[in-house]
Amino acid sequence: MKRNLKYVLSAVFLLCLVYACRKDERILETRLPEDVAEMAEWYGRQLLPNENPQAFANMNKPDWNGTVVKKKGDSTLYTTLILTDAKSTRELQVTYYDGSYTGLVRQYDFAREDSTAVGTFTINGRMLDIGYFDGKNRYVLKAVTNKRNIVLMGTEMGGELPEVVVTRPWPGTPGTGTIIGTPTLPTFPPIIGGGTYPGTPEPTPIEIIFKCGGDNKQFVDLVTKALNELKSGIMSNYTVSPCFMAAFFKNLQQKQNGNPLNICLKESPTGANGTYSNNTVGFIAGDYVSNEVFFHELIHYYQNISGLYPNFSSMGGNSKGFANIEFETQLMTDLVEGIGDGYLNQLDRTLFTTAEFDVLDESYRNWFKKFYDSNGNFKGAEVFNETGVMDGYYNYLKIYATKSKYYKSEIFDTLKPLALINMLSTAGINCK
Repeated sequence: MKRNLKYVLSAVFLLCLVYACRKDERILETRLPEDVAEMAEWYGRQLLPNENPQAFANMNKPDWNGTVVKKKGDSTLYTTLILTDAKSTRELQVTYYDGSYTGLVRQYDFAREDSTAVGTFTINGRMLDIGYFDGKNRYVLKAVTNKRNIVLMGTEMGGELPEVVVTRPWPGTPGTGTIIGTPTLPTFPPIIGGGTYPGTPEPTPIEIIFKCGGDNKQFVDLVTKALNELKSGIMSNYTVSPCFMAAFFKNLQQKQNGNPLNICLKESPTGANGTYSNNTVGFIAGDYVSNEVFFHELIHYYQNISGLYPNFSSMGGNSKGFANIEFETQLMTDLVEGIGDGYLNQLDRTLFTTAEFDVLDESYRNWFKKFYDSNGNFKGAEVFNETGVMDGYYNYLKIYATKSKYYKSEIFDTLKPLALINMLSTAGINCK
């Protein structure tokens, strides 16, 4: 009997303890609206004045009533939906700890079915990093920035912003204005709607025919989706200049003159992820189409059908001129992305001393900047008339031809980058 009484008392004590905890939670919840209101006031004080309605922060419309509040130890995380459309959402994530608020904005892009892109921004729109969640919800960091102001949804914020310097590791120290850490999965799903009806094939920005692989619906859908994303400036997990990309596809369509590009899914899943030969872009995987790889091959298609290189078909496979074609392709890709890392990453570091590569890194980046004006717009084809630009092109071409990982070849040392010059001469490549 005493033993049973002991168990009963223990159970009663446990129930009281659970009730006390739940009671504490209910007491906490009664303050939530007031807490959210205080956080909202703090958020309002962080906004920089800007009269442009398309500025990053001005586009955001916080839904304070829908704020999700989570507590972990002594910290409180407030997550608020601030902007959404059919393929993207923005969430304001504010942490309260030890009397101080810190906050940032995460933008989730749902354009791809197999991954979710995530951009991290300061409250006023300065981009800090970008990455993505793969199909198994594992986060992969793609890039860290400290000066660029890229916005995945909407336009860039005008005016000057305080520079945000981001260094590893990210300690997440409260009270500094921004805490950066590994992003969480989105709290708010995107709005469903828009687009085409199921079963209705989407139009593509250029004419294509599936020479092989057309019976694989997943592959057809991925190719179609990739083309439309590229026209809008969407790479796999980040965005590039949509105006340049739209002009690129307009030029391609005109140069096609009614002759479609062949698309092929190779029977043997080996070799390069993408190839271009004889008016055909080939892929080795039916369940994945890389936007970056596709764009690379589309540049080769542009080089070919433009008629700018009459001997194009003989310049592949490490033949003479192979490095000319590949360096121009890499440079055009880097210019669209706004960074010169692609070229530098293609070089074989074992062929340089550390000091040599450091000098090359700095000189290439300084030369690369010459292609943009003070507002970050492409200068146009006349940039090659500026002192040192064409000489620099030939210099970095020769390095690419002798010290790249995959594109070594004899070069045509006076052949100009005619496809790039043609694109830079195109009206509308800059977003006004």
